[in-house]
Amino acid sequence: MRTPVPVPIVVVCGLPGAGKSRAIAHWLSRAPAGERRAVLSNDPVPAQRRHGRFGGAPVFDVAGGCACCVAGPALRTTLLRALAAGPWRLVLLEASGAAVPAALVDALRAPALAGAVRVLGVVTVVDAPRAMAWLDAPEAVLARAQLDAADVVLVNRLGAAGDASARDALCRRLADGPFGEREVRVAGDDGPDEDVLSGVLASAAGAGAASEGTPTRRFDAGV
Repeated sequence: MRTPVPVPIVVVCGLPGAGKSRAIAHWLSRAPAGERRAVLSNDPVPAQRRHGRFGGAPVFDVAGGCACCVAGPALRTTLLRALAAGPWRLVLLEASGAAVPAALVDALRAPALAGAVRVLGVVTVVDAPRAMAWLDAPEAVLARAQLDAADVVLVNRLGAAGDASARDALCRRLADGPFGEREVRVAGDDGPDEDVLSGVLASAAGAGAASEGTPTRRFDAGV
């Protein structure tokens, strides 16, 4: 009997209003022809508006609260149901705005799911003008936890974050991770480039490097 191949999964996190849904919609629209992608959504507001579909892809809603804590059992049940509806080339997990991504990744790597999925990385979506405030706010613990867990940081609305010097300084601060530089990508007016995802997919061989303390990322504002 063939051993099932774990399905690649990318966790997309960010505070409410950061632009996670926009990013996911863009990546779904740019999937290669014939590549099947699915969305696991723990973000209740947009999920209620999608009626089970988003960008042509099926959406599986994780209800009952934040998937990294109170809705942990629902995450496992919903993910296994989604996998049974596959096969999928990629699953995008849209985390709740209140999610702590490190805990979410731990849940996905637990023995109950480790053989079914392979976490390729975390994309943290950031709204640039708001980030300028919370980077220095002592109470912004959740925002910084989401940033610290990122393999790639996707910055929206960078043009609204001041002059060129201020924007460059912001991107460099976002790139400065606890284990070395993170990759920072800037979304254009038409949405985030597919290469933001491709960078995570291409790093599959080194998945988990950030959690193991390996410096990996770079600053790149050219997207």
